[in-house]
Amino acid sequence: MTFEKLTKRNARAFFELYVARKAKALHELGEISEKTGGPKAAELDFSAESLVPIWIWARDRMPMVKENGPNDLMPPWYDFELRLNPNNPNIRFSPEAADLIDKLAYYWGETLIHNIQGTKWDIDPYPESFFYCRPVVRSEFLTQYPIRFIWGGGLAFFRDPKDPCVSGDSVFKALERIKNDEAEYRVEYEKAGGHVDPRVRKKVTFE
Repeated sequence: MTFEKLTKRNARAFFELYVARKAKALHELGEISEKTGGPKAAELDFSAESLVPIWIWARDRMPMVKENGPNDLMPPWYDFELRLNPNNPNIRFSPEAADLIDKLAYYWGETLIHNIQGTKWDIDPYPESFFYCRPVVRSEFLTQYPIRFIWGGGLAFFRDPKDPCVSGDSVFKALERIKNDEAEYRVEYEKAGGHVDPRVRKKVTFE
């Protein structure tokens, strides 16, 4: 079972579960970071600047492994996204790495929301989208999928720690790039009096 094959009712139930876990996961992220040499919990304020130390601390803590961990030790999205996804057959993380990815994805998502006007947690409603049925951060002008962003970063660092795409300030730069893209698209929208690409029906909701 993958996200795309969920019924809308089940996708909505999963989303509600995912959002309900957010506060606890963020609290635990602050505790773990502070206890293991990362930023102090008080420093994790969802600012753009906070992305640099939290990423430097976290990026080498998400190693690949040969076998998936037991189901009861993995985040609820793990099966849909990785274990049972035929597009990602060889991507496996330890329970500890998956747990960190889970927590860091919430932090990345909340940082997007704190820094980009009009964004919120939602379900991607577009069947043609790669993120369909998944918990995303979106507005009328952008869609970001934090879980994929973080596990992709962890995978890239594991494969090549010297890759500029996973440098210490790479997540900070990603936020700046997303903010700029969103602002440019917003300007185009205002000039055109609507979405430039008619296929982008941003006001569609997941019903």
